Amino acid sequence: MLHGAEWLGKKYASLAGPGKQQTLETTLITLASRLTDTPSTELAPIQDRKAAVLALKGLARDHPREVGDKALPALLESLQRDTKAERGVEDEMARAIVECLLALLESPASQPNKPASLPPHVLHHVDAILARPGPLHSILPLLSPARSFYTRFASLQLLATLTRLRTPSVQEHLLTSPGGCGAVLACLAEGSGSSAEIVRNEALLLIPRLVESNADIQKLFAFEGAFEKLIDVVAQEGRIEGGLIVQDALEGLESLLRWNVSNQNYFRETLSVPLLAPLLYYPPPPPNGAFPSRQAEQEHARQLEAFAFQSWEDADFGAEEQHPEAAAAAAVSANGQGAEGQKARNARLVIGIARLLVEGQGDGRRANQNALLASGFTRALLELSLASTAPVGLKAQAFNVLSSLLNSSRSTQDLLSSLLICPLLGIEAQPEEIPAGPDGAAPPPPKAPLLTFTRLPARPAILCLIDAAVSGLAPAVARTAATSACLGYRAAALSCFDAFVADNLDARLGIISTMAPPPSDGSNDEEDVGTSAGSLLLQGLAQLPAPQPGAKRFDAYRHLFSALLFCSLVRGSETAKSMAREIRFGPDGKPVYRKQGSKPNGAAEEEEDEEVSLIHVLIGNLTMAQREMGEAVRRERNATAGAGAPAADLGAEPSSTDWTRIIVGYLSLLAVWLWDSKPSVSDLLSESSNLQTLVQPAAQSGGGVDVLIAGLCTLILGIAYEWGAVPGTEGAENSIDRGTMHPILNTRIGPDQFAARLARLRDDVRIKDVGPDVLETISSRGGGPIETSEDGLWFDWPFVEWLKNNFVLIQKSITIEPTSSSADAAAATAELLDAQRQAEHLRDTATRQAREVELLESKLQELTRVSEEERASLTSQLAKIQETLDLRERELAESRYAPKPAEAPAEVSSNDAQPQTSAEAEAAAEKAKADAAAAEERAKAAEGRLIDLQKSKEESDKKLSDALTLVEKARADAESAKAEIRKVKKDAEDAVKAASTANTSAATTAKDGKGEGEVEGEKSKEELEKELEDLLILLDELTQKRVRDKNKMREKGIEVSEDEADEEDDEDDDE
Repeated sequence: MLHGAEWLGKKYASLAGPGKQQTLETTLITLASRLTDTPSTELAPIQDRKAAVLALKGLARDHPREVGDKALPALLESLQRDTKAERGVEDEMARAIVECLLALLESPASQPNKPASLPPHVLHHVDAILARPGPLHSILPLLSPARSFYTRFASLQLLATLTRLRTPSVQEHLLTSPGGCGAVLACLAEGSGSSAEIVRNEALLLIPRLVESNADIQKLFAFEGAFEKLIDVVAQEGRIEGGLIVQDALEGLESLLRWNVSNQNYFRETLSVPLLAPLLYYPPPPPNGAFPSRQAEQEHARQLEAFAFQSWEDADFGAEEQHPEAAAAAAVSANGQGAEGQKARNARLVIGIARLLVEGQGDGRRANQNALLASGFTRALLELSLASTAPVGLKAQAFNVLSSLLNSSRSTQDLLSSLLICPLLGIEAQPEEIPAGPDGAAPPPPKAPLLTFTRLPARPAILCLIDAAVSGLAPAVARTAATSACLGYRAAALSCFDAFVADNLDARLGIISTMAPPPSDGSNDEEDVGTSAGSLLLQGLAQLPAPQPGAKRFDAYRHLFSALLFCSLVRGSETAKSMAREIRFGPDGKPVYRKQGSKPNGAAEEEEDEEVSLIHVLIGNLTMAQREMGEAVRRERNATAGAGAPAADLGAEPSSTDWTRIIVGYLSLLAVWLWDSKPSVSDLLSESSNLQTLVQPAAQSGGGVDVLIAGLCTLILGIAYEWGAVPGTEGAENSIDRGTMHPILNTRIGPDQFAARLARLRDDVRIKDVGPDVLETISSRGGGPIETSEDGLWFDWPFVEWLKNNFVLIQKSITIEPTSSSADAAAATAELLDAQRQAEHLRDTATRQAREVELLESKLQELTRVSEEERASLTSQLAKIQETLDLRERELAESRYAPKPAEAPAEVSSNDAQPQTSAEAEAAAEKAKADAAAAEERAKAAEGRLIDLQKSKEESDKKLSDALTLVEKARADAESAKAEIRKVKKDAEDAVKAASTANTSAATTAKDGKGEGEVEGEKSKEELEKELEDLLILLDELTQKRVRDKNKMREKGIEVSEDEADEEDDEDDDE
């Protein structure tokens, strides 16, 4: 080695030249020329080329950009030419070239995995290396086991770097490289030894990146035997207890199966599925279902016990080999259930691989479900989730995978129905007290409580599953886990149960049948029938919510999960709903099955002991929950204001959020139960108080009611109205029918408020955030706390999906008349809908015109009254003026003729007495003239006032004429509406005739009678025709009333149109 270093130094000195000052650029050009084969120069000897590569490697550490710019093409040329031999100088050359390339691609230590943060020259060098497939094709053979360890390790590192920075380009060149995938997998088939393990571990890290999102490369790796080699690595390293190496191998296996149906089928066909369960230390079932010997059966039972009681702490490697009782007594720390170790992470990967196999929806999925069932993996997941000491998060994941295994797989569902499980009960044991130290020193802090497990008697697996969702974890185990982890465990159990009963009616009816015993004859009333799956579920619904004995916190989820589980039983099945309606509760509160219409023993003598249905019990619990929620709100306000107990003292009491969650569960169940079930709606509406319980929250304004409660009550009211009994039909006499509900809903709530309530329900964040994977998302949140009241679980996806699909139908329900329904309106033909819209338009027009006629009549009467009063006043004034005028005219005439008769006596008196003076005579004459002029002026004033009165009369007559014109116009509009109604009537008759012709044709081809849709169509047309006739009668009455009003106006001397008589004659002719 020393000799080689001396030789390298001499060569470098000779290249540099004595006494010459060379720059970096000239040095790089000189070294690169040594690696280049050109026609003008002879290729340097192998030792010289090796020396040049080593020199470039040394310079690349300090000057990566300059070396790449000047010498990278020469390095790539030498890589493809001088590295073919597996031993000797060429292998050393290969190592030197690869390490030099690694130095050129070295990333900053801060962010080596982010291409955007790398120096520009690094990406430029990567693009230059991958510009052609030749360099990568030359690197892959360097992974051969015949190569030296350093060459293989450096080549794997170079491949990993190129893949991290330019994954698509590497994958493209890998597909065209002969034997490239096999060369990578050859790194896994190594024996023991530190150097071989290093190469294997580096290859395990490289495989997921090479196959990422490339189905073709995934297939090539699978056909090269990647499945078997990766599983062998897991087995050699100790299965799930093997640490990080097992995790890398399982991640590589997962990357080959993800989104690749072909590889999933190949994984099943290569018989790799039976190897999954043993990775979890679950013993495989016997080949033919029967053990060859008693000893084999005992060994299998021992392995089952070891599987259930195995330790999940990394420090306890090999605990599964202990005796079961010793494993049961092994202490589990307080953090053991909250924090998962490496073993739990490896187990998650194994379970996740099984999940990938059953994510499809075709024949491949069914085949994988059957393969996992036959290999015992399904049974292993049931035992792991229901009867093991596994961490809570791992149990939740097992439930989620079981949901996919149970979905549409009757054989897996039958296994769950018939399986008996011996669950484990966690017991919290306090450690021994440590005495005080010497000299009175304080003792060390007490140790955390120890958690041990013990077996319980066998019980049905479905009972354990329902108990896991309703009750959750055992109290001792729940105290060691985070709140969100416990909630995720219950949500996963709910998802598993929903998949179990989704398409299995027998399982639904079987569970409902165990909710209550059949009616007894009185001889065995006190017999204890034990706890069943149905009775456990029914307890969470029928019992009033109350804190559990010894519980430190109120469990509102117990009642919510009971409601959601029951929703899964009755959703979309009238048979299940009918069977659930037969559950009755007597005066003692015990459930019993009672066929509808039957009477319990002694009902005739004691009517007050009448049994009630489960729906009525739910309404009663709902009423009590609403009352308790109000008390909780007041208690919390007092605690916040300092008037009551402090907030810490309220922890054991149910909060307002707890009661809201319980009420939401009850309302969700009622909505699902009542949907498309008229008998269930009749059962609900048989008591008017039930309707009031739902109307009050929906009609309440302000912020006193939670949005979910008000919206769900509105939703149930819409469903009850939609599927309620039609007035006059069967069942309407025993419950509140649609005719009674319609005015209540429209007056107490109103169509606008009804739609607003449902819209706020749909837009609430607690519903908008619910997706198809909501139950799995909650179970995978980890150990974080639930911070706000909106957090946690409120609904499952089936309910939210059903709400969104039927939202519009429910929203429009109360706008439909009681004699119809939203479903009937949605099923109506376009012609019928158009005729109905025209009828509604004509009805609105007739109503509007009737109001206009009434308004005009009132105005006419007022004008007539005012005109009569003015006419009487003017007549009286005119008579007075005329009388005054006549009087003044007489006085004028008398004053004109008065001097003539006075002259005669004057002449006589002149003869008989002394004569009058001329001045007196002239004065009298002037006075008479003045009186006549004044009378004439008063006459002219009276004449002017009479003219004004005549003008007022003319204006009044004009107003009367305008009013009559408006009346005539209204009558013309009514006649137009009448003609339009006649046209619609004719169209409706044509539609009826067409329907009759279609029905006749259908009867000729199929003698079984009319279809349900045709009958409904005829009924709708008959109703439309009847409605049109009613409109015609209404318009005729309006016309007759108009005629009578005009006759009255004619009698009063008011002018009317002269064609009134002709119009009346025309109407008589039409009649």
